[in-house]
Amino acid sequence: MGFVAVSDDEESSRIGRRDIVVAWRGTVAPLEWYEDFQRELEPIGHGEAKVEHGFISLYKSKSESTRYNKCSASKQVMKEVKRLVQFYKARAFRDELHQMGVKTLRVVVKQDLVPRMPRIIFNESLQRFDDITETLDWVYTHVGAELKLDVRSSPYLKYRFNVLGFHMLETYLHLVDGCHSTTSTIRSDAKRDIALVNKACDMLVDELRIPHSWYQEANKGLVCNAHGRWVKPKRDPEDIPSPTSEEHDHVLGMMQENYGELEPLLCV
Repeated sequence: MGFVAVSDDEESSRIGRRDIVVAWRGTVAPLEWYEDFQRELEPIGHGEAKVEHGFISLYKSKSESTRYNKCSASKQVMKEVKRLVQFYKARAFRDELHQMGVKTLRVVVKQDLVPRMPRIIFNESLQRFDDITETLDWVYTHVGAELKLDVRSSPYLKYRFNVLGFHMLETYLHLVDGCHSTTSTIRSDAKRDIALVNKACDMLVDELRIPHSWYQEANKGLVCNAHGRWVKPKRDPEDIPSPTSEEHDHVLGMMQENYGELEPLLCV
């Protein structure tokens, strides 16, 4: 569902602090879309603050009967942040951690409807796209600083209505990579490969001749072994989900004690 990243020594030296970033991916699976539409508000245990039922369900749900979901996403991410704070306790962090160091930067594409979740998106009275993007109330409110991007700032992107394309991560990455300011067009020296935008959608202008939804895994993921048989390859250890259990946590603790000087695997 996301990543917990920590700045490496070089970047930390440059910015004068050790940064931890918790990045959650967007809505993908059908069940997640269903949960997104559960708009009833629930308290989160901090005063009168409330969040939507669907989000809190995804964030805090767990099941003892499953192998990989015995611990909620909430507990997993907080455990990792605490581990990193402990790991770097002798190094420079921000002066104020603000509830375990989690700061919020929200990146939003103006044309992306999903973060707004309009209640009346199918209302027949809506005649213009601007009506959807400008006049509807938000169902929920985000916190933190906002970097607002616009599809129209890039000459490589189609402007026509495309809910899937506007919500795609690659569209966001393309606009972030080329963002010079929220009021200017995309910078000419952007480094990210433009073709990546069309990995799973049709957002690039036809003049670029990049096929839409072009990404597919070679041979459906099968490899030919030494015996000429097509089999599923062994997964890299880093790609294998680890059961969340007390025994597993104990093993991690032992590894930390024995290899405390090792850098974390994921750095930015």
